[in-house]
Amino acid sequence: EVVNYDDVVSECGGVEWAQIQEELKVGKNMTRPTRKAAIKGAKECEVKFFAFATLDEGMAKMTASGQKKTTVQITAQVWNISKRLPRKVASVSIPNSGGFGDTGEEAFQDALRRGSKIAATRIVDQLNLKGLK
Repeated sequence: EVVNYDDVVSECGGVEWAQIQEELKVGKNMTRPTRKAAIKGAKECEVKFFAFATLDEGMAKMTASGQKKTTVQITAQVWNISKRLPRKVASVSIPNSGGFGDTGEEAFQDALRRGSKIAATRIVDQLNLKGLK
């Protein structure tokens, strides 16, 4: 079961999603105080796992057939936050998931769909291997 982060902030506190987005414009990770506040809010709402992912979109290029092609890089981590210190229990990096479409946006959405499926499968496999639910 997935809990929307906005609901966590509304009910239990934490850092606003807009602040996290601003930080990610200049780096690939949240700052330590932001991450701490986000996890603290999630713990307050009795959330056991905290997941975070970023993606980078490559430049769309034209293929010989006239379609647009782009790639995305997806990085995701899952932490078990049920104890005092968070423990990373799953981590994936999908370096170049490609996608195609008539427009750059369609190619991006296709690449994101493909890469997300791969990332989700790998995360679930890691969690299952550790017996975490």
